[in-house]
Amino acid sequence: MKILHSYTIRSWKVTIFHMSHRRSVKIENGYTEQWYKFRDGSAIHTVEEIEAWLDESRQARVAEIFDAMTDLLPQAPPIESEFPKIV
Repeated sequence: MKILHSYTIRSWKVTIFHMSHRRSVKIENGYTEQWYKFRDGSAIHTVEEIEAWLDESRQARVAEIFDAMTDLLPQAPPIESEFPKIV
């Protein structure tokens, strides 16, 4: 797998890969990530086409998916406000 391009959009890290006969896009947001794959023969071939594919409306949808994914993550227990008495 070869990295073709990497950049930041919003607060996300976007990495574009090339492997065999497909391009893959990984969008990372903290602890969650989304992958999108485009095979040869699809309308997406170049880095520029992938950047155009990730337009404002698609970014809004990606943000919705990240929100849903974050809701599924386990929440840390609340931190006790008082320390235990040691002495």
